[in-house]
This record gives sequence, C-alpha cells and structure tokens, in this order.
Amino acid sequence: MPTNPVPVWLACLAVFLISPTVDAQNAQADVRADRLQIDHQRHLATFEGRVEATYGRLQLTCDQMTVEYDDQGQVIALMARGRVTVKREDATATAGTARLDATHQQLVLEQSPLVVQGSHRLAGKRIAINLDTGRIDVSEASGRFTLKMGPK
Repeated sequence: MPTNPVPVWLACLAVFLISPTVDAQNAQADVRADRLQIDHQRHLATFEGRVEATYGRLQLTCDQMTVEYDDQGQVIALMARGRVTVKREDATATAGTARLDATHQQLVLEQSPLVVQGSHRLAGKRIAINLDTGRIDVSEASGRFTLKMGPK
C-alpha cells in the first residue's frame, strides 16, 4: 500500500530535476513510494515501488530510486532505475536508468533514452547532460527536428 508523501532532504531531487536557474537550497522535493529504506551508516536512502517525485513543475517517476548523501544531508549521487520518466513543462525524457553525479553536475540517461519536446525527438544509446553548462552529449544519436534555413 502506498505511503504518504515523504519530504526528504529539501534538495534531494532538486539537483536532479531543476534547471540551473533555480535555487536548490530553498527548494522542496516531495517523494512518494511504496517503500523507503534509510541506511544512515552508508548514507543511502532507497525508494522502491511506484516512485513519484515532484519538484516545482518537474515530475520524476521510476521503479526504484537510490540517493547517496553526505554527513550534512547534501546529495552526492542519485540513481533512478526502471521505467524512468522525467517531465518538465512540454518536455518528457524516458530511459531505463538515470544517474546523477551531483559533484560534477552530470546527469546520464541510459537504456534507450528518449527526449521529446513537441515534434522534436532525440534518442541515443546514452544521453549525458551537464546541468551547469547545458551541454548535451549523445552517443549513437538519432532524432527528428524541424530546421528553418534561409533568410528571415
């Protein structure tokens, strides 16, 4: 049976789900899951079963999410597994896994990642996004885009 929303480390998902312009220190994330296991010795929190995370206008769903944090409760890394979907406004990203290295602000989507925004689609074997710079690296890329060329 699902539990009530679990507020956990105010910035827990902020690093993963926010645009660089949002102040993560003042943000709140809410997480729902069927189960939550916290291992304080290893600094791990694992959410399992119908995981739903909301941060502002952003939503993340997956089967399992593990968060690694330091002694101050700051997120070091986050791993979402199983039917990962991230939605923000008119864009949706799906993948089998999503991994965040909070130290380097690197988000990596793997296992058939796909990003869709309107009629634009971007797919690849691996999509890596630097959250500080906005740089996106796609291996084995494919996509469909509308290009406007010529004089205005």
